[in-house]
Parts: sequence; structure tokens; C-alpha cells
Amino acid sequence: MHPKVTYLVGENGSGKSTLLDAIAVASGFNPEGGSVNFNFNTRASHSVFHRFLRTSRAVHRHTDGYFLRSESFFNVATEIDNLDAQPLGARLL
Repeated sequence: MHPKVTYLVGENGSGKSTLLDAIAVASGFNPEGGSVNFNFNTRASHSVFHRFLRTSRAVHRHTDGYFLRSESFFNVATEIDNLDAQPLGARLL
């Protein structure tokens, strides 16, 4: 095991994904995935657990990050394609 990796282990339905989703949303990420600046909404599918969390960070604050939910990868990829298709928009991939 690598010392900079956290492993969440548990039975199916024990809340591993719910916890990760809540941490991501409480940290400012889009619930459907993406970066903190990548906001879109197709269907609310996350729990309200993030409302009960308070996240904190070390002194060095990261300025980037990305949250990718396996359940919504298709939605993120579709939104990127839509943004890429706009005539004056910057290419995202």
C-alpha cells in the first residue's frame, strides 16, 4: 500500500460512494462530476449528506481538482462534447 492513498473498503451498499460524493460536494465540486468550475445539472442523484460535513484543508490550498463519478461519466463526457461544439468556445479535450 502507498502511504498517500486512502482505501475505502466495505460491502456493497455500505456507503462508500455516498461518503465520497458528500466530500466532493462539500469541497465545492459539481455533484455530477468535473472540476469546481464545471457546473451543469442533468438530474440530481446525490444525497444531502454533504450538508452535514465540514471540510478543511492544509495550509497549502490546491487550486485544481477533478471529481469523476462512475455513475455520471457519460453526463460529463456529453457536456464536454456540447461545450466543444460551441463556435467560440475553448476546446476542453
